[in-house]
Amino acid sequence: MNILEKNYADPQFGVKDLTERLNISYTVIYKKFVSLTGLPPVRFIQLYRLQIAKKILESSTNNVIVSEIAYRVGFNDPKYFTRCFVKQYKQTPSSFSSSITLKLCLFTAICRRIHFITSRSPSVNPTVMCST
Repeated sequence: MNILEKNYADPQFGVKDLTERLNISYTVIYKKFVSLTGLPPVRFIQLYRLQIAKKILESSTNNVIVSEIAYRVGFNDPKYFTRCFVKQYKQTPSSFSSSITLKLCLFTAICRRIHFITSRSPSVNPTVMCST
């Protein structure tokens, strides 16, 4: 996993590089991946990259450029990245990012409302702590 963590952003990194660095044949790596994960190594690397992209989208609070994220996680083609993302998560990276932003805005609005209510009524003891 350490090799993958260090190299996922390199679009040239693939199973061939993995076999060379581990000094194991493709057949052995393929069988190990399938037995441990149920996925062939190529698909595992792709899903790893997509998970990193999803984390980036979740942690971004402003508008993100999908092509920038695609390149950052090792995809050469933003359109292919979007197709893979949709296949895995059933929505485009842009709509995923928008839904995260919307949820964050709603959460902030709710927290502000709770703060407003509790600050006006000192007898109310809120169980939810929110920052304003």
